[in-house]
Amino acid sequence: MDEIDFQKNRKYIKQYLPYALQIESLENRLTELNYKIDSISSPIVTGQPGGGEKRELADDLAKKEELKSRIDSLVSESKSIKNDLLNCIDRIGNPIQANVLELRYIDAMNVAQIGDILGYSVRQVIRQCNKGISRIKF
Repeated sequence: MDEIDFQKNRKYIKQYLPYALQIESLENRLTELNYKIDSISSPIVTGQPGGGEKRELADDLAKKEELKSRIDSLVSESKSIKNDLLNCIDRIGNPIQANVLELRYIDAMNVAQIGDILGYSVRQVIRQCNKGISRIKF
């Protein structure tokens, strides 16, 4: 496989990654917001002046619904791309390379995380990833 075909395959396999990263970011924000909502309690009256911004539960609940809506929209928009990529990955024929590509480009893990999970060095993960990319047929 020449360099031009390899770059086309790499571009193709990376098309879901921005969605995965944005969905993960929004889910993290939603988790933090849920924690804030769960930790809201009645104000303690001390007779001292209060400082800072007042938080309203209604504002947090509206933000929560907005985040859920954005996540659902991204998931539905990216579903067909994800399914196409998974089909291509499944047809590679090498389970190790397929696993590395799925972890990297679908689950949005970095090569060090993949190496820890699979028990490979970073160099081995990169090698398997590049071999898998060169085997992609779309």
